[in-house]
Amino acid sequence: MSKQEQEEDDDAPEQEAPDNQDAPANREGESAMMDVREAARLCSFSESMIYKLNRAGKMPPPIRIGTLLRWRRRELLEWIEAGCPGDGWKEGREQSDE
Repeated sequence: MSKQEQEEDDDAPEQEAPDNQDAPANREGESAMMDVREAARLCSFSESMIYKLNRAGKMPPPIRIGTLLRWRRRELLEWIEAGCPGDGWKEGREQSDE
């Protein structure tokens, strides 16, 4: 690269880093999907309470991957932010099970 090309390259505007707030894992060690232990820790519930709320349809539904259940971190955070409402999650659950 010639000196002139380097100077022109230095004058080019710097590109901003993309906003990764919606990325699945925007912090080290944080994934978009959570097992029951992580979900319980996030919600400050016991694991058995997570299962009870799930069976009753009173929390965001998990995704079944084979025999595993995984909850979406974003949905749980939205649910917590809304005050952990018990109503309205059953309808979404029935639709997602189809």
